[in-house]
This record gives sequence, structure tokens and C-alpha cells, in this order.
Amino acid sequence: MCVPITVHEADSALRLAQRAKDLGADLVEFRLDEFFTGQAADESGDGGGGDTREVREIVRLISTSPLPCIATCRPVSEGGAYDGPEDARIALFERLGTAFGRLESGEQEHPPRYLDVEHATYARSANIRQKIHLAIEHPEQLRALQTSLILSTHDFAGRPRDLTRRLLAMRQTPAKVLKVAYLARSLRDNLELFDLLAQRDRPMIALAMGEFGLMSRILAPKFGGFLTFASIAPTETTAPGQPTIDDLLHLYRFRAIRPSTAVYGVVGYPVAHSLSPHIHNAAFEAMWIDAAHLQLPIP
Repeated sequence: MCVPITVHEADSALRLAQRAKDLGADLVEFRLDEFFTGQAADESGDGGGGDTREVREIVRLISTSPLPCIATCRPVSEGGAYDGPEDARIALFERLGTAFGRLESGEQEHPPRYLDVEHATYARSANIRQKIHLAIEHPEQLRALQTSLILSTHDFAGRPRDLTRRLLAMRQTPAKVLKVAYLARSLRDNLELFDLLAQRDRPMIALAMGEFGLMSRILAPKFGGFLTFASIAPTETTAPGQPTIDDLLHLYRFRAIRPSTAVYGVVGYPVAHSLSPHIHNAAFEAMWIDAAHLQLPIP
């Protein structure tokens, strides 16, 4: 279970990461795209010859995170907020993956556990791929690095028409984890994502966004998903339809869901207000029944 954190300032992001740990998260995703601007010069006026203030703060954030983390700097074209120079963003990835120096405080730097890079970015040029490979575990990498690549594709309008082609291309890469996320138009889109998980050739994240996509997030462990995302609070979501960590753990009993778990649901529309999951999941827990109950919105 991963809690995404939109970074506006390093210290506040670290406090949120500690809060996520206290609530039971396994890792955090630092969304850097609203913090990192890609500016060339830092406050010392060195003309960008070394790390900028932004980069130093990001390295400090990741190095002192209380949980393993995913570092993500999502461009506007993939639903993020970053609209600065692309070469600066790629340079940030390279810097993070090779963070083995010392912080200004004297503490040891260390890289993120994962870098999330969009497949569209990775496929754009051989030069970009070469720079990303310098920052990740890679068969041709001479150094033993600690960072793995999550290669992702997103569509906020619906299922991509070329989804199969994208996945075939993504499987030809050294990515350790593949991620597919798109806006669900109905419950059927969840079923296709579950089929993708069944056909995976490596760890995979397959999530549907929006009100019809909650099933994919709750049932990720049943169908072999690598992780699911949950927010600290409803106001902290980074994608439509993202549940809170409290609901995921306590209402839907996420830690108890396994491949054998039976699935029940209440059908209707709208159905998000239904108390059925509260009642039935509490009963399943009290009676040691391997089952989950959730809302199934069907207009």
C-alpha cells in the first residue's frame, strides 16, 4: 500500500510521510511535479554548475524519508503538473538514482527505491533511455544501484485504444514494474485490468481511476497487483477515485484480501453512500470469513 504525497515543501512532505507510516502504509510516492521547476540557477548564483536548491531539497527529502519511496515528476501531458524543461526533469532522475554522496547535514544520501517514468517519455529517444538507465538497476549497468524503474502509462479520458501495443512495447524494457492506469467508464474496465494482471510477465500495477474504478484498487491483492494507492485524507488524493488509507485498511480490510477471497457487493447507482460494506465487512471479520464486500456502481 502506497500513499502518494504531493510535495510543496520538503519538511511538510516528510511529516506527511511519517503520518503515512503511522497509519500503516508500506511506502510513499513523492509527487515532485508541483515542487520541481527545472530552474537552471540556484540561490548561490553558481549558474547551475551544481545541484540547485530544488534538487538538494528533493535529495534530502528522499534520503530522510521514513518509508521506502517512489520518486515521480509527472509532466502535464500525463496528468501531472510539471511543465518545465524536459532535459532538467531527466537530469533530476539521473541525479536521484545516483545519490550516494552526503547531505549538507553530513548524513548519507541514498536514492529512491523506485523511479516512475512514463513510457511515452522513455520511448521518445535513445538519449533519454540511456540517461534513465544510468539511474536504475539495468543489465548493462556496471554499478550496483538500488533504484528500480516503474514504467507507466496513463489515460485520464478512458481506456487507451492502443493499450495492447503500449504493453507489448513496455515489456521490451528493463523496467522492474509496469504500471497501467486509466479512467474507468464502467465496471467492465476493472475486469480487463484484472486480466492484464493475470497475464503479467513481471510485477504490475493496474488501476482504474474514477468512481467506477474503486474495485481495481481494493481488489489489487486478489488479482496479483504489485501495489495500490491510498491517500492520507480525502483532500490529499492525487487521482480520481483514490480511497483513503483508513477506508482501505479498516472498511475494506485490505490486509485480509488474498487470491482466495470471495467478492460480494451492493449494486446500484449512485451507490457510494451505501452502508452495506460497513455492515458486511464487519461481519466477515467477526466470523473469520474470507470475503470482501464493496460498492458496485452500475447505472
